[in-house]
Amino acid sequence: MLLNVGAAVFAYVFGALGDRFSKRNLLALGYIVFSIYCIGSILAPSNIWIYAFLFLLAGVETGAIDATERSYAAELLQENRRGTGFGLLSTINGIGDFTSSVTAGILWVSISTSAAFAFGAVLAVAATAILMIRK
Repeated sequence: MLLNVGAAVFAYVFGALGDRFSKRNLLALGYIVFSIYCIGSILAPSNIWIYAFLFLLAGVETGAIDATERSYAAELLQENRRGTGFGLLSTINGIGDFTSSVTAGILWVSISTSAAFAFGAVLAVAATAILMIRK
């Protein structure tokens, strides 16, 4: 519930921020928040309040990424290519979600939950680096 509430609230917040600030930087911030969530999930002691905070943090990153990813793509795409671009973005997201979920599941079951969250944190940091290098 906290993840969904956080995502709904922060999608609006990041959407409004995207009207004033760099969508690329806001998207990178969303990726960094995800990496913090993953690291927190590895290091946090078992505590209901910490878990609640982590799920809210996951909602923040979900809202941030959902709101800024598509609007940043709109900035990058030519107007006559936006439909194709959004379709391609959704396709790549779907393939990426499936692949990362399977990989994280395998890590979770065969190694540990920490390995699955470390995988997510590494990917988020790599995505941030790639995004910030790109001009």
